[in-house]
Amino acid sequence: MSSASPCSIDPSAARARHGSDGVQPLWLDACELRTAAIADRLREWLTCAGLLTERIRARSTEGVRLRLRGQHPANPDVDVRAVLECGAEPVFTREIELLAADRPFVFARTLIPETTLQTHPWLRDLGETPLGEALAGLVELRRGPLEFAMVPMHGELYARAVANVCAQSSSLWMRRSWFGLPGGKLLVTEVFLPAVLEL
Repeated sequence: MSSASPCSIDPSAARARHGSDGVQPLWLDACELRTAAIADRLREWLTCAGLLTERIRARSTEGVRLRLRGQHPANPDVDVRAVLECGAEPVFTREIELLAADRPFVFARTLIPETTLQTHPWLRDLGETPLGEALAGLVELRRGPLEFAMVPMHGELYARAVANVCAQSSSLWMRRSWFGLPGGKLLVTEVFLPAVLEL
């Protein structure tokens, strides 16, 4: 009788095991991701270390830029609040796209609780400065482990991510991790759009 690896999951788990409303993603850790049925090129992007801006810039023949999609308050679900260790108050939300030749490659959303903003008000005023570059100079920065999931197609995040995408896909993947600063946390979610697989 064979025993299953502690890392093994049903290859379709990331697609099927959503919440009852169909819009709650199943987050996988790095161990579980290794058994998920995804293309090797996509896996490389999901697990890459370093700044995505630099990776896209190194692989693209066009200039890479950041476009600010919007900033607004949001009411995240219980799962996100647990990660951020915040209460029921709205959190500050910043959404951006990374583009080359005006084609979006990555859509990113950052959630920042008010407690974090009280200590780091400059996070409200990044404009089109990449967050990763702004955080890179912080001495006491901590980063949590990466988690990975398919983007639920009927969810609000999917609609926001593909708003400026011509060739859409029903199987977008994303990753997220929290960053710890003195005085609070923030959570960054990055959605990898179809064009990124051409790089």
